[in-house]
Amino acid sequence: MKRNTKRKNEGITLIALVITIVVLLILAGVTISALTGDNSLIEQANKAKTETNMGKYREEIELIAIEEQKEITDFENLINNIKAKIEEKDYVESVTRKEGVFNTVLEVQTDIDKISVVFSNSDIEVAIGEVEIQETADENIFNYRENSEGKIEIIGFNFDNMEIEDCIVNDSIYQENQKGINIKNMPKLIIPNKIEGKDVVSVQFSENIRNGSINYQELEIITGITEIIYPKTVKEISGERFKILNDVQKITLQEGLETLSSYAFFGMIKLKSITIPSSVKKLKGDTFYGCDESLQVNILGKDSKDDFEEYHEYAFRIGFRWDMLTNINYLGK
Repeated sequence: MKRNTKRKNEGITLIALVITIVVLLILAGVTISALTGDNSLIEQANKAKTETNMGKYREEIELIAIEEQKEITDFENLINNIKAKIEEKDYVESVTRKEGVFNTVLEVQTDIDKISVVFSNSDIEVAIGEVEIQETADENIFNYRENSEGKIEIIGFNFDNMEIEDCIVNDSIYQENQKGINIKNMPKLIIPNKIEGKDVVSVQFSENIRNGSINYQELEIITGITEIIYPKTVKEISGERFKILNDVQKITLQEGLETLSSYAFFGMIKLKSITIPSSVKKLKGDTFYGCDESLQVNILGKDSKDDFEEYHEYAFRIGFRWDMLTNINYLGK
């Protein structure tokens, strides 16, 4: 009997050993997984270290921006000085300047990741990662000139550098079956803030080039563009009675715009709402001529027409018989 008991005990011991080994292997696997998996302790520690270092970089760059902003008021000098100071940091590999419609961005490549310094009017924001910048239209699609101050005035399209087709227009302010020009593959027109490195300060679409020549005083109904975004550099927008951007439904104007001249939005019958920035000082006659009577105009920073430096009594005239826009909202100072 003793012999049988001994064998039984040895069997139990062997089973216990096997179970122990299996448990240890399982625990080892769990431990290795915890240390080296996708959400492992090591991975979490590295992530925390990266976030800490990037946060430190961001704070240092933000401090540079704050200090430089105290000393420098000129926009260009401010950007250039901040860029130079950032480039002095050991962890910075490169600093690239990018121009957008709404902002200017310094893209800082550090030894870990990117940091973006965003300049928008007088505000500066420092953010970790890339910031999306809306690309402007190719400058070659515009007919433009340089003024006496070395600034650029856009005066029309250069259709010879655009993808266009002839079309028939039945919904313009003129009679049906009018010949038109359809601009293909460009529903959103983003006006550049610079051409040839110089600020774009004025926009009108009156002297359009086609087949190498400009059609003066000839009716041109242009379709295909449904949205126009003007940059912060533009000071004046004007137009021409015989040039119609027929399909425009949305227009974005920015602070810095000062003058809306005659026929700026001529014949834009599909435009339903527009907001005029508080910076606009002059509103001239027939700015909205040919627009639909339902157009809503929201005016920022003013309590009445008397707050404009220059206001023409026919600024909101829309028709041949002195019809006027009525949905005008002054949103106050």
